[in-house]
Amino acid sequence: MNCRMASWLLLGLTLLLAGFAADAARQSVDWHEPPLRTLYASPAGSGDGSSPAAPGALDRLLAMLGPGDRVVLLPGDYPDTRISVQGTAERPIRIEAAQPAVATDGHAATGTGRAMFRNSGLEIDRSAFLRVDGLVFTVEPDRYGNGITVTDSHHLAFGRNLFHQQSNYGLLLAGTQESPVTQVLVEGNLFRNHLLESEGGGIGGVRMDYGLRVHGTHGLVVRDNRFDGYFNHSASLKEFVQDVTIRGNRFRTCGLVCIEAGQEPDTEAAGRVMDRTVSDVAITGNDFTGSDDGTVAVFARNAGQVVIADNRFAGISEPLRVANNDRNSRSCERQLHFLGRKLRTCEPGSRLTLAGRPATGVRFERNEIAGDAQLILAGRGYADDAVTIGAARTTGTVRICRRPFIHNGADFNAWTDGLPNWSAAPRLHWDEQGDFTVQDGGCTGKDLTHDCEAEGNCTGLND
Repeated sequence: MNCRMASWLLLGLTLLLAGFAADAARQSVDWHEPPLRTLYASPAGSGDGSSPAAPGALDRLLAMLGPGDRVVLLPGDYPDTRISVQGTAERPIRIEAAQPAVATDGHAATGTGRAMFRNSGLEIDRSAFLRVDGLVFTVEPDRYGNGITVTDSHHLAFGRNLFHQQSNYGLLLAGTQESPVTQVLVEGNLFRNHLLESEGGGIGGVRMDYGLRVHGTHGLVVRDNRFDGYFNHSASLKEFVQDVTIRGNRFRTCGLVCIEAGQEPDTEAAGRVMDRTVSDVAITGNDFTGSDDGTVAVFARNAGQVVIADNRFAGISEPLRVANNDRNSRSCERQLHFLGRKLRTCEPGSRLTLAGRPATGVRFERNEIAGDAQLILAGRGYADDAVTIGAARTTGTVRICRRPFIHNGADFNAWTDGLPNWSAAPRLHWDEQGDFTVQDGGCTGKDLTHDCEAEGNCTGLND
């Protein structure tokens, strides 16, 4: 074994152990500690909340909560609600439905007596040691709304909630570089976006863009959830995200991408570089099932140190794609061109750049791929990116397609002066297990960027 291979093995072991350590840290909070006090809420509650027969209004009960309290939500439709509570590690606060929305098998629970946020949602801000369990978040086809939004909070858990066809996202962790959301457990939830004839769709047939959308979060475990239906991205790690474990989840159909690691690129404006790299991601033991329609299971974009191990892929066109991401720039010019408006992190006059991080290391280990598929390894602009593929199990032929990075010359999406216009595909380390073929150039795939290496010129393309 050469030194380079040994270093990648050490990286994979380090990330996996870090993920398990993060899991253990979250388990140190006993979310099921008997509550000191249980209160009951209902949408029209006017009582003191001391019993199901005298439920109180949810917003009034939230103002009364202290460490160790539990609020049980009785069936009914609840309005938009803001939560700001402080539990402790020994005495967390719990907000839970009287009847959980998700059964133990991961499917929606049967029955009509559920606590629902219909066309409404929860906003969690400045909260700590809080668990939210068993609620339903749904948006009707002619309405707009999202599920749970989290800002400026730490030590949170979300379990057995149902997120159904929100306008944009089911669960949003909206941390920032200056104020990250930290230590979050997402387990046993159902994110569902099946579009049937009786269910209205959104733009392009995708109403719910994201199941789980993550910004500025440190320490995240996503385990034993079900992502069921056609999303743009079932789970997206946007920027400023570190220390993530995604394991034991079931992804059905997915849509464009099941898991996106590093969706936002680095930019430079007025001499200030914004490093949005996502780092230390372990994706293990998940089940991905698709319809051979071009779906990408894991897309590693602006991400460093990613381990993808012990997963199963069936009907997934691309179990792995590694590529640059200049199509989603945070630059104002790009946003105005695509959206006609500015987003909250818009940077006037910004250009895409590379922040000088170490090269990305992606390890693809002990995965099972059923049927024919392809892995696309495209350059990102860094010279020393590498992908390691080992101990793969295949039942069909899997193509490894490599191609270079070529600069997209669109005026509103320009790169910082001095960066290379071209870089090679990531270095491939493969132990030759599994039925793989290696191809250089001619890569094709759904929404594949920089598909212009044959001409050697990307100017004006991918606009």
